[in-house]
Amino acid sequence: MVLEKLGLDDVVDFQLYSDEFRMSKPNPSFFRLMLDNIDPKKHPGIKLHEVIHVGDNPVADIAGAQAVGIKSLLINSNNLSISHLLL
Repeated sequence: MVLEKLGLDDVVDFQLYSDEFRMSKPNPSFFRLMLDNIDPKKHPGIKLHEVIHVGDNPVADIAGAQAVGIKSLLINSNNLSISHLLL
């Protein structure tokens, strides 16, 4: 919903939410699940370094992704969460 409201949903292939899978980030299993959800037909031969995880928490999102070899992008402008972008 946040990405849709910001007009970014067209540039993101899919979204996974850790609470929906009963996993807390930075649990490596969550990030591996993310990798397992990449559509091989849409992205044949995709390499790990071509995947990026976007989040607003430096530990859960950034360190968690980096721990399994995934690039990450912190969106935390003015120390606000991503949901604050909708206000």
